[in-house]
Amino acid sequence: GGFPLSFSGLRMLSIRACNQTHFPDNCGRLKRLNDLNLDENLIEALPNQFTRMRTLKDISLARNRLYEIPEDINKLTALKSLNLENNFLELLPLTVGKVKGLTNLNVSKNRLVDVPDTICDLKYLKKLNVESNNLLTLPFRISDMTLLELKVGHNRIELLDDALFD
Repeated sequence: GGFPLSFSGLRMLSIRACNQTHFPDNCGRLKRLNDLNLDENLIEALPNQFTRMRTLKDISLARNRLYEIPEDINKLTALKSLNLENNFLELLPLTVGKVKGLTNLNVSKNRLVDVPDTICDLKYLKKLNVESNNLLTLPFRISDMTLLELKVGHNRIELLDDALFD
């Protein structure tokens, strides 16, 4: 099963806590979707067509089993908020820094050992949550960002660069 053609006009879709193991491959037909909530499922991977939902502004995939997000995440040009809290992510693709309009990124409670330096290219990013990962450092250029909220607790960061506070 997948999405019927009649769903192509949907603006908001919430499939929370439904024990879903995957998101339908034909999700690309959801051409007008702005808001997608797939929290509390068992999703391990996103389908290839995921980044065809170009009108998405708000994606929440918290508390799933994702090991990676699509390399072409930057195709989601309308994206403002991305919540990937509590998954199994070990790395973020460099292309996350090309999601130009992103204002909120939550990757807390994952297995990240690194935050790509490209994240510092997100000039509209206001909220960044990287708590509860395995981070040793933060990107050097993070001090150039105009963040309103930065959450870095519960990591392995031993030394914060003085430049962060200049």
